[in-house]
Amino acid sequence: MSIILDKEYPVETKEQLVKSAQFFNKYLTRFRPEERVKIATIIDKQSQKLGVNFDYGWITNYARMFKGAAVSPDLHKGISLRKEAVRRHKVKINVDGAPVSPEEFLNSLEKKAQDQMDQPMAIIKNLMTFDKAAGIEYLYDREIPDPIFTVHGGLNNSEFDAVKVAGSMTQYDVIRATRNKDVVKEIGRVFGEKTASAFSKNPFQCIQKMNPPEISKLASIAKK
Repeated sequence: MSIILDKEYPVETKEQLVKSAQFFNKYLTRFRPEERVKIATIIDKQSQKLGVNFDYGWITNYARMFKGAAVSPDLHKGISLRKEAVRRHKVKINVDGAPVSPEEFLNSLEKKAQDQMDQPMAIIKNLMTFDKAAGIEYLYDREIPDPIFTVHGGLNNSEFDAVKVAGSMTQYDVIRATRNKDVVKEIGRVFGEKTASAFSKNPFQCIQKMNPPEISKLASIAKK
């Protein structure tokens, strides 16, 4: 199924965005991994533009691909699940015309991945190549995570790469705060409209100009 968000699934208004996001949240497994990245990236961008927060971990996980994010701490688990799958389904693969043990091949991929942690696209391509050769793509979302999710997704925590950037607030808390009109309005009341506007446009730059007491106050407002 092809994706044309601006025609088939409009996201120009809040109502359209919410409706489309709910649809994808329900039927995400119908779409290919690369389509999920496109969907998540567009919804994430529109969410920031329209001031809408979604509690859908897949948006964070798939939108992460183009944000220069670190490799998931669950990479080993994703590869282990593949080992279990190839054993269960008695998968056989050939490399250059010769039979190769799928588990040994996965071990070599994992070793290569550990050496390429700063090159997530290379890891994704290796996993895609293996999954296709092993014929296990049909197991995505059932027994194994797809290559993109394996590399960039958190199996138990979609915000695994969260770091505190403002008091007790992580970068994700900050982004959510910019999308909350009540929070921005309260920031304007406490710090002034100029600061509220700056926070909405570039929250991290705005925070860098604040002193510790101001950051603490900002965090208390955002976490209410």
